[in-house]
Amino acid sequence: MSTQSIFHKALQNAKKYINDEFYTSLETIQAELEKYKDVFKDKIIYCNCDNAYKSNFFSYFIQNFNKLKIKKLIATSLSDSALCGLFESYSFKIEIVKVKGDIDYNNKALMVESLLKCKENTKEIIKSDHDYRAGDFRSKECVQLLKQSDIIISNPPFSLFREYFDLLIKFKKDFLIIGNMNAFSNKNIIPHFIKNEVFISSLKNDKFLQPNGKEVSLNFCVWFCNIKINRVFKDLKTTTLYYKNPSFYPFYSNFKNCINVNSVNDIPLDYEGLMGVPVSFIKYYNPNQFELLGIINENFSKDFNIKKNNKNNNNPAILLNGEEKVLYRRIIIKNKRPLKCDY
Repeated sequence: MSTQSIFHKALQNAKKYINDEFYTSLETIQAELEKYKDVFKDKIIYCNCDNAYKSNFFSYFIQNFNKLKIKKLIATSLSDSALCGLFESYSFKIEIVKVKGDIDYNNKALMVESLLKCKENTKEIIKSDHDYRAGDFRSKECVQLLKQSDIIISNPPFSLFREYFDLLIKFKKDFLIIGNMNAFSNKNIIPHFIKNEVFISSLKNDKFLQPNGKEVSLNFCVWFCNIKINRVFKDLKTTTLYYKNPSFYPFYSNFKNCINVNSVNDIPLDYEGLMGVPVSFIKYYNPNQFELLGIINENFSKDFNIKKNNKNNNNPAILLNGEEKVLYRRIIIKNKRPLKCDY
């Protein structure tokens, strides 16, 4: 590959990270990780998209390192340089195995420097490889660190979430990560939800900080997790019933066996058949109450005999005033214990 080609590839790769950096608040991290406090004992935790000098994930684990009895904490982050290949970039790997002494948790830079005074803790340079910038979670060095770790916890780049998820699945890692709620409907991701191997949890706070210090609200963000704990599921309770207003739930014109539901609040608890519900349902999904079967799109069209609509795709469609209206994708669910009503 020519120098010019490598340069071009590096720049294209760098563009994927534009607007991808959103720093998670310590409040958000604490609220969720409290549920998993019993799983970190004697584990190697890897925050593979986290600059130790900036990351609240890193700060949380340092502040609770001894309490949680963590074996080792590793943090790596993307190099500031956009180049790789012949144009070598470098970043740092920080490994913490001991936390002791007076540490200023309010100043991340001083906190890291205090930790590094302990000879057991290390800070080492990691370099770019032929394909990826230094510190990129896909780079050879970072993948090696991932393979030796037990649990991966981070807020990965949104634009690379599918690649990130696939990597964790490939190496069979436990994880707790933040991503766009809509990512779950990706053909590589949704099968793990159908098998109840991965679950979603809502963020307690949707406020994130960008590198320029600007606070933004991202209400589509959720936690993706496959860590095994005793989860508490709540039943979804709505007040609508199918038998009282069946015309409110038309069957899809390209999927005859499934009714359309416009919002989570409209899910009829007495309906026994297939329902197409909004993607936001995944935040309320209780596997004890509902069965998750798939999604109305190209990937599941053959399994459910979903026909193409008038726009020549497999998204759900209903007849409205005699014309076919194409809707946004819908999750296919079935109530495991529908309400029995006296008709």
